[in-house]
Amino acid sequence: MLSITTADGKFLIRPYQKGDQTDICRLFQEVFGQVKPKELWEWEFLANPYGTEIMVCEHVGRGIVAQCAALPAPFAFNGQIYRCAQLVDCMCKKEYRMYVVKKRGLFALTVQEFFNQFTGENKNIYLYGFPGERHYRLGKLLLGYRKTKPALETRVEKIRTWKGFGVRLIALDSVANYQNQINQLAKQDAKVHPLCLFKEFNYLSWRYVCSPKKYAFFGLTTFFHKLKSLAILKIERDHLKLIDFLGVTQLKKLLFCLWQEFKKPIILGFPQNSYVHKIIKEMGYTPVPVSIPIIPGGKTFWEKLDWDFANNNFFYTLGDCDLF
Repeated sequence: MLSITTADGKFLIRPYQKGDQTDICRLFQEVFGQVKPKELWEWEFLANPYGTEIMVCEHVGRGIVAQCAALPAPFAFNGQIYRCAQLVDCMCKKEYRMYVVKKRGLFALTVQEFFNQFTGENKNIYLYGFPGERHYRLGKLLLGYRKTKPALETRVEKIRTWKGFGVRLIALDSVANYQNQINQLAKQDAKVHPLCLFKEFNYLSWRYVCSPKKYAFFGLTTFFHKLKSLAILKIERDHLKLIDFLGVTQLKKLLFCLWQEFKKPIILGFPQNSYVHKIIKEMGYTPVPVSIPIIPGGKTFWEKLDWDFANNNFFYTLGDCDLF
């Protein structure tokens, strides 16, 4: 905790404490012009099985005026599991944005305390996010952000080049029945992607099953009930959004079976030059920039994770962006 006394009173830069959420949600509405429902905030920050990582700046007697927050998750780097976190809801009250203490702004001090508390070899070795242009420029200045490979998307439809022998697509009422198999798929995907979130069962359960937002789950299985791939969908009136998936080596089969089942175009997002990018191009599709105005970026906090390697190889999906 950092305590600062000024002519305007006392400031405390400290980790989240129980009860801060009222002030935080009020600040969110003021900064972003949107209301974040209590159930959404509590799921996002308190229900996360990997912990709560929030640093706030409190103007004592006047409430919270700045925040740097992230969503921690397991992280696979060359097949080994570490920790990373997605930066979200980084914000500062308008009248405090130019407030300078000890030659540094309050928000910059809050960010630095977040780094001190939550990053490093045995903590988060990588921070990533999907800000818009203005917030990316701020992140580059204050957080040391660098761009990762840009996000692309593809509209896949009318697939006729593969026949789905030996597998079938089934709706999953409960992914808990496939817990061990999901963990195996996460391990397999971690061998394909040099750098990615490790989407084990506990992560998927929190991120999608327990989310206030609703998703549909489909499994690509053998006729002996072995899970080969997992699809997490948003089913729209005229298309599907493949929000997330496991079993990347089975992606062609998964897309074919989804098309056969729904007869709707399938939209999926992924980074340029990734394993998925190559698969989509092999299928004859031309990926295009995503339709949402985001700039993927990241920052490493461990000397063994080279910055250029991380930003060139980090794999993400639509579901890794908190807009979904």
